[in-house]
Amino acid sequence: MANLDLLIQKGDFFIEPEFDKIEQLENIILISKNEKYGIVSFSGKILEPQFDSIQKSYNQKIFMVEKDSKIGLVDKETQIIIEPKFDTVSYKKNDILQVTIGEKQGLFDIKSKQFILKPKFDDIYNFNDNLLQVFLQGKQGIFDIKNHRFILDPKFDKIDGCDNNTQRISLNGKYGVINENAQLIVPIKFDYISPCFSNNLGFASDKNKVGYINKKGEFVIPAKFETVTPFKYGFAQVKLDKNKKFGLINTKGDLVLPFDFDSIFYIEPLATSDSKLGKIKEANKDVSTDKGQKFFVVEKNVNLELWIIIENGLLSLKTIS
Repeated sequence: MANLDLLIQKGDFFIEPEFDKIEQLENIILISKNEKYGIVSFSGKILEPQFDSIQKSYNQKIFMVEKDSKIGLVDKETQIIIEPKFDTVSYKKNDILQVTIGEKQGLFDIKSKQFILKPKFDDIYNFNDNLLQVFLQGKQGIFDIKNHRFILDPKFDKIDGCDNNTQRISLNGKYGVINENAQLIVPIKFDYISPCFSNNLGFASDKNKVGYINKKGEFVIPAKFETVTPFKYGFAQVKLDKNKKFGLINTKGDLVLPFDFDSIFYIEPLATSDSKLGKIKEANKDVSTDKGQKFFVVEKNVNLELWIIIENGLLSLKTIS
């Protein structure tokens, strides 16, 4: 602001009285004339009014300007970084902007004033703080925004999951698992892998049978089931054959409920509006808030029964009429 301070001391004009409006916008001076906007830097440089709007800065150095519904960038010294041509602009991190032209997205580096990803991608999402998930013509990949490089080229059919530590990945009909750094920790060789791991186990299919694997891709519980569910509080519903009944196993693969039931499912204590489960709630209102107990409902021949699963794995049976 040296120039401005000196002129004020001399009593001279810093900006000639020719504009309709003058106001300070962060560390620039906004000027307007005939409903167009420009800026004046504190060092006295002028970018004449030519934009429909000028708004928010990135690190108080870069400002978005809009003209004919397109967005461009100027710096605080009135230098045009890029002429208005983007349809949308959003700040990612490390002076990187996510931009769209038409329906395509890319990444623009403010410092180098260059694209690090040209706007040709269908979508770009945060994978985590340092990585981005990109979509290109129905394929997905992972981009390192810090080092400006692809960790996984956009050639995979799907990358998804339920937690921040692991994600399921698929290619040519086979599935594997990557970690938070997009490193492959389970080889892409399974016919299917569940998107979520619970109790550190996910279910995977191999040769038309399903079992449970750990995050190293090792079968902890062999692939011998026709149907399985994710583990819930240490238990999972399984079926050996599609025409047979369900049983319940623990995380060691031990059968804790026999293959005798039409259905087995977990309910949150005191959290149901269903009429049958309402009876369970009423019948167990004195004990259902006990955090040491887990509740599973089982159905056998249309008769509803309640199994209370205690923390140590012991079972007690109550029948609800």
